[in-house]
Amino acid sequence: MINSTEASKNVKKETIENIINKLSDLLKRTLSQEDRDKAISELNLNIAMICLKSSNLERRIHGIKVIDDIIKDMKYITSASLSMSSSQLI
Repeated sequence: MINSTEASKNVKKETIENIINKLSDLLKRTLSQEDRDKAISELNLNIAMICLKSSNLERRIHGIKVIDDIIKDMKYITSASLSMSSSQLI
């Protein structure tokens, strides 16, 4: 059996992004936007962790970039949510 680190050596970044996009399209049919975003974020975090454990420097850098993007998205979602909440109070 091949472990996830060995399998990740043969998968290109574009392939992973394509899989995530297709999964997101599929989940549009079954989940709410919030649940879909959460599921995709969790998948991205799992992939980032696999990349971080890689011996390949380029993959580790990609893993860090993915985590950074997720953090930025969460900050945006949080600030948008807070501004919507405050506008409802007025």
